[in-house]
Amino acid sequence: MSGTNSPAARSWLDWGKPVKEPYPGCIVILERGKNSWQGHVGLYIGETPHKIKILGGKQNNKVGISYYSKEKVLGIREVFIIPFY
Repeated sequence: MSGTNSPAARSWLDWGKPVKEPYPGCIVILERGKNSWQGHVGLYIGETPHKIKILGGKQNNKVGISYYSKEKVLGIREVFIIPFY
């Protein structure tokens, strides 16, 4: 499965297909910083009523699991696989 071929986190908003009910492994795109182009991407792990839990890199200078406000979520995507016959 290829990625987006872009270093921009928000490029993942056009990858795969949107998800209404996330499940572990979905791609979560978050806003970050004060500029509209800034963002962060990670893998959905779970959530609480107000936070989303993701596995990602460059979180506290390491790969790890972190919680982010659901207000920061720009989109959640899943792999769109075309059946191969």
